[in-house]
Amino acid sequence: MFPDTYTKYALPILIIGTLLLCGCMETSNLDPEGEWIILPAMEEWPDGTTGISSISDSATGDYQGLVIDTIPEYVVAGPGENISIEVVFRNKGDNPITIDNFPTAFLIKNPADISDPSRIARRYLRGHETVIIEPGDTIIYNFEWNLKDNNGFQVSPGIYTVEIIDVMYYNGETESIKRGDMGEKIAEITVQPAGEILESTIFVNESKTDEGITITLESINAKSNYTELDFSAYAANPDYVSVMPDGREWTYKLSDENMHGYYRIDNGEMKYLWNVELTDRKDSQYSYKYLIEPISRDAGNLSVIIESFGPVPGSWEYEIGF
Repeated sequence: MFPDTYTKYALPILIIGTLLLCGCMETSNLDPEGEWIILPAMEEWPDGTTGISSISDSATGDYQGLVIDTIPEYVVAGPGENISIEVVFRNKGDNPITIDNFPTAFLIKNPADISDPSRIARRYLRGHETVIIEPGDTIIYNFEWNLKDNNGFQVSPGIYTVEIIDVMYYNGETESIKRGDMGEKIAEITVQPAGEILESTIFVNESKTDEGITITLESINAKSNYTELDFSAYAANPDYVSVMPDGREWTYKLSDENMHGYYRIDNGEMKYLWNVELTDRKDSQYSYKYLIEPISRDAGNLSVIIESFGPVPGSWEYEIGF
C-alpha cells in the first residue's frame, strides 16, 4: 500500500478566496473564444502563500480583446530532446494593447510529482520589454524547453503542464484569476521514457470493493504519447454516512465524484493520478479515464491504488504485469 503521508502532496498550493482587483469594470458581449488580461507582478504576498487562484461565474475585468493561444497545444518529446511551443498573443479588439515586462512569466509543472508540493519543474521569469499589439496584429513568443528542471537535471517521464501566471482569463462562462505559483494551463508536454514504448491494449477487468463501493480497472490502453487507464465504479448506496469525532453523523449524497490515488511503474517513483476525466455516469455507475505517461516496453508491472472515491476514503489496489 502507498503511504498515507503522501496524500498532502496531492493537494494544490494554498488557494485563497476571491481576489479583488482595483479598477476592474463589468464587461459584456465577450467572445466565447476567451480573452486575457496580463496582470502586474505582486510585490507583496500574504504570509505563507506563493500562489493565489480564484474563479467567478461572471466577468469583472476590463477585457480589451487579448487572445492567447499555443501552437501546438500538446507536444510529445523523447528524453534529451528540445521542444518548442509558439505562444501567440493576438489583439482582436479595437484598440492597441500594451503588455509590460514581455515575455510573460511561465511555469512548467509535473502535477504527478508528489515529492514537491509546488510541483514546479521549471520557472521562466518575466522579461523586460514593453510591447504594443495593434488591433488585428499578433506577437509570437517562441517558448523553448530542453526537458531540464531548474537545477539543470533531466526531468523524469511524465505529462507536464505549461502555465502562464499573473493573468485573468474569461472563457465566456467563468473568469479565473491566477497569481504566482498558481498559473493558467496553456499547453501540455509528454516526456517519454527511454527506449521502445509499449503500445498495446491490456484488458484487466479486476474489481475491488471497499466501503460498499466497487471499483474496476477495466483496461490499460498504452500508446506512444500517453497511457490510458480505464476505470468503472459502482456505488450501491448513493448516501454516504460519516461519523464525526464527536459522534455526530454527516450524510453526503454521491454525485459526479472523482477518484483520487497514486501509481508506480516497476519500482519507480510514486506519482499522483491527476489527469482524470469522468466519461460517463448512469445512476450509481461511473466511468473514468486517467492519463499517465507512456510506458517503456521493458516495464514489468504497474501498481495503482485508489485511496478515495469523492469523500469516501478506502483502499482499492491493483497490480498489473506486462
